[in-house]
Amino acid sequence: MDTLQTDEQFLCCIHGIDLKPNEYEDFQSYFGGELNTTVTVENVVHRSDGGIDVLFWIPVEDIVKVALPRLQFGIRWWEDVVSEINDNRKYYSEEILAKYPPTI
Repeated sequence: MDTLQTDEQFLCCIHGIDLKPNEYEDFQSYFGGELNTTVTVENVVHRSDGGIDVLFWIPVEDIVKVALPRLQFGIRWWEDVVSEINDNRKYYSEEILAKYPPTI
């Protein structure tokens, strides 16, 4: 998926987790349970400042119920992470920004 949102899913980001492919299922199960939603890992992104982010999808219909609980885990909406207002685009490669383009 090459967008921040589909008709069915919304892209989220959590910083500081170096997730290996064999750990995706555990991540999805844990956060899906904590947030009471379906979580689908999309990508693990290595930033230019040395940080690592996990990008994952949640169902659009669950945005409202996830909006507040996500904050205790440091989960952010991807569009907020790379918005011009937050000035974080500089940490992401052109490839990542092209694949998941900022909307604001």
